[in-house]
Amino acid sequence: MAFSIIWGIVGVLFVNYIHPFIEKKVNKLLLKIPIITQKITLVFLIIILIVDEILSVGDIKFQEKNKEKSATIKIIITILFLSKLALFSTLTDFTTTSNNLS
Repeated sequence: MAFSIIWGIVGVLFVNYIHPFIEKKVNKLLLKIPIITQKITLVFLIIILIVDEILSVGDIKFQEKNKEKSATIKIIITILFLSKLALFSTLTDFTTTSNNLS
């Protein structure tokens, strides 16, 4: 509950003080950039977002088709990760033991 109150206060401060300051700076900057450049940039960014959305949907469909393969790959990665952890802990124990013998 305390974090909700803090986030509420921060949100009000941001909307009332920080946003207007940033908005003034951005508007000054936009006045220096020609409108055609702004429009070209906007169209370019929209195209990038659309392509990203299409690729993301395609990736989700691919993952749904290959759930079994995906699960197998996750198991292999987990095994490799755990074996690296085991090796690391063994090396740590070995160096600790060898330091104690010195």
